[in-house]
Amino acid sequence: MEKNIRNTKVRGITLIALVITVIVLLILAGISINMVSGENSLIKKAGIAKEKTKDSNVEEETKIAIMGSYDKDAKLDLNKLLTNLNSIENLDVRPTEEGGTEIFPVTVSKGNKTFQIASNGQMSEMKQEDRTGISVGDYIEYTSPTASVEIESNWTGATNTDKFTIHAKNLFRVFEINPDGSLVLIGAMTADDDKLTFKGPKAYNNIIYILNTKCNELYQDTSKGITARCINGEDIRKRLNQAGKDSFTSYISNIIEGIEEDENITKGRKEDGTTLDNTVTYSNINTNCPDLFKYECNGKINNIATQAIVDSDKSYSGYNGLTVLENILPKPASITVTQTYINRAISKTYFTDENYFNMIFKTGGGFFVATRSLGCYNKYKCCSFMVEKVSGGWLTSVDLYESNNKSIGNEGSLCPIVTIPSDAKITISSNPKNENNPEGTAHAVQ
Repeated sequence: MEKNIRNTKVRGITLIALVITVIVLLILAGISINMVSGENSLIKKAGIAKEKTKDSNVEEETKIAIMGSYDKDAKLDLNKLLTNLNSIENLDVRPTEEGGTEIFPVTVSKGNKTFQIASNGQMSEMKQEDRTGISVGDYIEYTSPTASVEIESNWTGATNTDKFTIHAKNLFRVFEINPDGSLVLIGAMTADDDKLTFKGPKAYNNIIYILNTKCNELYQDTSKGITARCINGEDIRKRLNQAGKDSFTSYISNIIEGIEEDENITKGRKEDGTTLDNTVTYSNINTNCPDLFKYECNGKINNIATQAIVDSDKSYSGYNGLTVLENILPKPASITVTQTYINRAISKTYFTDENYFNMIFKTGGGFFVATRSLGCYNKYKCCSFMVEKVSGGWLTSVDLYESNNKSIGNEGSLCPIVTIPSDAKITISSNPKNENNPEGTAHAVQ
């Protein structure tokens, strides 16, 4: 029996079909890759959405901080607000400084968002100007609307003139570039800057108030949101590297000039006898002290702790003009003083950036630093009420009044710290003048 055999055709994929299939797959893959990682990709859109969410979160977190910062009288409490804002992760928080005092508005920034908080709790977004081309140490021209200020000599305790006239500088250097684009400037100091003299207990009481207030009067521009104050010790110390911080701490803690044991002065040592205690008590001799001492930190009067409500770089909140604190307290039986005296040459190796050393200590001028200090002198069996000063590459505490009722005059200039807000326009020099390019041209505040 014959088998019925059928021819069966085996169908396959031709080479052309295979090529077309691969091409189609490649096109589809390209489209998919572009959708995932291209200019308008899902990943990029997701990133943008993430950033917008972050910005939204910053705004919401800030609003919550504001809501939790009102006092019992429904007024926005600045101190509570700063505490609440500083608890937000990676939020840059900066209150406005006017005459050395923190006030509203408060600026907060994170990422690409900057907001300003007014005293009524209202929050508004600020425009950020581009600061590309500006570096720390660059020179900036800024012409203040105020040409000069006058300072009464009886405010400073000086007796050699009726008043001091201080003229505005117009050349500054970039001291700091904040994350939100605001700039902190320091005056480009010279040996020819106008000077004034502080002397006596009234000077010690008033000096921080005068330095900060007069700097602000001289350099503020309310139309542009520009404020000013005097340089203080924290401006120097916060820019030290660890070696610089260690050097300062060691110096202040271990050096008390001329202190020796005697019946009128008590001091302590560590068991090995190498480290001097920096707290000294004066009893029954030379215990005169300025009014302000009773409000300061780390002191005692008749063995009772001072009120400790005024830091060394702040003025007394009870001022009414300059009439509240003028002279000295009734002479107590004893005063206890914690020394903060400093007197040393400053090295460029102490700073995180050599520019800071150059801007502060290579100026050729002598200027006051708005931070009070206290010194202990066994040689004269008295303590000294002092203010810090930069002079000739040194940071030193200079005498104003001694507890033996001796007034001492010291002369110096005002060194302004000026804050330019983030929305202020700056003309950027293509050839910026700085420490390494002295022939260049300065940027300019418009």
